[in-house]
Amino acid sequence: MKESEGKIQIASAGYWHKGETFKKVSKFLTSSLFFSVDYNNTKTKREDRKWHSLFWCLCCLGGLVEAVKNSEKNITLIGHSFGGFLIQHFLRDPENAQKIQKVILLAPVSCFGAWEVVKKFAQNFPWQFCKFSATLNPYHGIANMEMVRKIFFTPETDEQIVQDCFNSLQNDSFRIFLSMLFDLPIFYMKEIRENIKRYNIEIVVVAGEKDFLISPESARKTAQALSENAKLIVLPDAPHNLHLTHPEKVAKIIVGEYEG
Repeated sequence: MKESEGKIQIASAGYWHKGETFKKVSKFLTSSLFFSVDYNNTKTKREDRKWHSLFWCLCCLGGLVEAVKNSEKNITLIGHSFGGFLIQHFLRDPENAQKIQKVILLAPVSCFGAWEVVKKFAQNFPWQFCKFSATLNPYHGIANMEMVRKIFFTPETDEQIVQDCFNSLQNDSFRIFLSMLFDLPIFYMKEIRENIKRYNIEIVVVAGEKDFLISPESARKTAQALSENAKLIVLPDAPHNLHLTHPEKVAKIIVGEYEG
């Protein structure tokens, strides 16, 4: 993809997911420098991860941006689900925003919070939701392959894709989960919008037509809140983990070559 030549892309993964979840997409972006933020690196003890905060994740993202930036403003941030929520917070600081050229939010947690997600989870998986809430252990949220398919994919998704996702799920921070409910980008939207406009950051929000967690309508509201010039793309038949089921299309969206 010629449009990706000389570009720097930084991907921020969703809740429960590792940075390596973007491997399929990065294979189509070989002419650019592609990095994934690692919030739970191998040096972090498993029992310590549940205490990670939104601030911790912002520091991880900011540290990587600072490490790879150059004299050109050529960084694209890509955030899936919680990763998209994190990037919205990241743009609140003008010191961060001035380094960014483009932002791609894939099925992002809404700037109004993850209440839509909580409602659907509680309605469809009441027992797991109770364990999740009572134990403060996010890993209790995902119990089996059937749940993974329903939450992140569609009935038609290839079995191996679902299995690989299930195998890679990790314990995550309950503090971060609470941030998605109470520490919301909409509270700071004036600053975020001003920074996006001031630094001329291109905003693209991508929704999956068959996303169980984040509806296209939710994605539309987030796009409108961020910028009057934000572009919304709805991928036909795509689930929540659209970067795993439609990696080539997502790569084309990242470099501006998608036609749909």
